[in-house]
Amino acid sequence: MTESGHIQTEQLERFKTLLLKWAGQWFPESRRTELERAFWRSIDKYGDRQDVSGFLDLLEDNPSETLKNEVIQEILVGETYFFRDQALWSNLERTILPDIISHKFGTKSIKIWSAGCSTGEEPYSLALILQQAFTAIDSWKISILATDISEVALNRARLGIYGQRAIREIDDQRWSSWYYRYGKNIQMKESRMNLIKLQRQNIIELKFPHRKTKGTQ
Repeated sequence: MTESGHIQTEQLERFKTLLLKWAGQWFPESRRTELERAFWRSIDKYGDRQDVSGFLDLLEDNPSETLKNEVIQEILVGETYFFRDQALWSNLERTILPDIISHKFGTKSIKIWSAGCSTGEEPYSLALILQQAFTAIDSWKISILATDISEVALNRARLGIYGQRAIREIDDQRWSSWYYRYGKNIQMKESRMNLIKLQRQNIIELKFPHRKTKGTQ
């Protein structure tokens, strides 16, 4: 099916409001075309182009979590790769982690949250950096929580298999001991994958715990 079609402004606003409510995704006017494409992909899969209002009513009237997740999937870009934004990774490795290690040496406990982890390249990059940063990593309690709203992306992360596009910034000489290589693809080793806990999480629904202060119950 093509992604072209006609949708009234009021109808598109209803769809946009749902995406903001469900996933915290905001589409300004400059992204109208992208929003329309997501709408047509959604209705082609889960509705009827001849009944746009009926499809929107379905989405607004207590839709199943499965349907919401499938529609959300249509708007996700998911563009990521290992060690994306090299300057940030360099700063993490050379400055931030050494500082954390020096302050945490007494407790030897570090927790990291990779929010919006998509298909897993970011948390696996973290695992690689951490394995090298800690000379005695087995004596540390290290936890990497990787979350994403897309179950499709998380399932790909759980496989730990990546193609040429995702690994274009990987230095084989430095990291080759952390994965198996099959032609142009790599498979993360289970021992590295075990450092990461992958789970689905919609950030806008997350209730953060807060630290109690004196006088509070």
